[in-house]
Amino acid sequence: MSKRTGVDRIRIEAASDSLKKSIREIEAHLEGKGVPGTPGYHRAELHATLAEFAARWYRKGFNRGHRECFQSFEETGKVPKSMRAKVKRDLFGGARKAVKLKSRIKR
Repeated sequence: MSKRTGVDRIRIEAASDSLKKSIREIEAHLEGKGVPGTPGYHRAELHATLAEFAARWYRKGFNRGHRECFQSFEETGKVPKSMRAKVKRDLFGGARKAVKLKSRIKR
């Protein structure tokens, strides 16, 4: 086992600090406080990736809700087999993004 040099320890601490900062930003967003600070290039890239991740899960939830609704009211025929909506949502990093939602029920 090799000992870590001072440079290695600095890199580990910097990576740890960056991870802690990312966790604080995610927690702040989940608490509705917004993301503090001005992001650098990599942080902006992280925020964009997290916003896209949130949009994908939002779409999955929309589809799941549609399937549940369809299953509950299948006998009445009042729920359409396909639904579309375009909504604006606040995603990670204060990004307000239009999310196109489409759900189709397959038998």
